[in-house]
Amino acid sequence: MIVARTVARIVDLAHDAVAKGVATEEDIDTAMRLGVNYPLGPFEWSRRLGRSWAYDLLDDLHLRDPSGRYAPSLALYRHAYATEKREGTP
Repeated sequence: MIVARTVARIVDLAHDAVAKGVATEEDIDTAMRLGVNYPLGPFEWSRRLGRSWAYDLLDDLHLRDPSGRYAPSLALYRHAYATEKREGTP
């Protein structure tokens, strides 16, 4: 569960950074692969694991521990919600 939480937080922070105009998705993925030596960037992980995976995990963790540590960002929420609508999920 430690790795899943870590990946979910990285995906969340990456979405928040893009929403704030810090960098593009491509730039963040490249930086994480080349600079941190991760096998995939956070947006590639998000595509492979499912667009709402990180949001669902962080939201569940936040409900269990409402300290704010795992509260998903608004950018991740918007991303997960928009994806569900595109995929036809109610």
